[in-house]
Amino acid sequence: MSRHENADRNALEARMARLEERLDERLDALMTRLDEVEALVARVERVVNRRAREQQDTLRHLEYEPVAEMVAALQLLPRLGVSTGNTAVGPTGVSTGTTGVSTGGTTPPLPAVGGWAIEPSGLLAVVHAVQTRRPQLVVECGSGTSTVWLGRVLAEQGGRLISLEHDEGWATHARAMLAEHGVAEGVGQTVEIRVVPLVDVDVTWPADSPAEGGALPEVGENAPGDGEAASPAGPPLRWYDPAALGDLTGIDLLLVDGPPKATGPHARYPALPLLADRLAVDAVIFADDVERPDEAATVDAWCAQWPQLRRGTAPSRRMAVLHRQVQQR
Repeated sequence: MSRHENADRNALEARMARLEERLDERLDALMTRLDEVEALVARVERVVNRRAREQQDTLRHLEYEPVAEMVAALQLLPRLGVSTGNTAVGPTGVSTGTTGVSTGGTTPPLPAVGGWAIEPSGLLAVVHAVQTRRPQLVVECGSGTSTVWLGRVLAEQGGRLISLEHDEGWATHARAMLAEHGVAEGVGQTVEIRVVPLVDVDVTWPADSPAEGGALPEVGENAPGDGEAASPAGPPLRWYDPAALGDLTGIDLLLVDGPPKATGPHARYPALPLLADRLAVDAVIFADDVERPDEAATVDAWCAQWPQLRRGTAPSRRMAVLHRQVQQR
């Protein structure tokens, strides 16, 4: 083989080697991309399957939830003097002999329940707790429909309702509804709606809690005590300004239905870190909207961090009930 032929052969082999190297690189890149696509497809499948299960679960609930809510509404109405026939029954169970919600039959209709407002089944559970436990202090996070219903009950049997509200316009609307129903509102009255701004509070989402609802680690011997915070993670959360909570002690019943989800992630989590040491020893806590992952995770985190909390019978999948059980020394 001549020298020129040998040089040509070497050049061809070198070129073939470079092409083979580039081909290997391209194949490696394609395999990496294929792995990424397969991972993406797997994630999409998981999301699709989860949403399919959620839709199936929703459809199963639709088979009975409307009926259950109607039954709850029919049980709820007589407790506040709303007629379900020819005779109205007052909150104490005494017939008023009228067809309206008061002896004169001129009181405006009570605000609607369900939708964005608390559902009939949840409201029935809260009203039942108020009527049977006869709390002296009820604190509500977020005013609205429940404020009027609970205000009516407490005006009849005694006790006070403090409603924390960050929206001045909504507070004005709630006060107008209370006035229409003859429920005294203001400092020292049956109901007090406090307009409290949302501020950054010294509370963070615990590091050992999932971002959404799910199982949490079991509470062990070294778990935080009542009112003791877990390991912090992330930036401070926003909640009602603690400066407005100074006089709230011995809370018998706490209804957590605010702040709204749109105000930020884990918007309702600070309720327990900031109010746990203000609860009565046998307090009951109602948390609404727990069908949403964020609120479900909040209740899970509370239960993990406060072993004294015990879950009660939930009136619906939308509301959780927690009982505080502290052993008296």
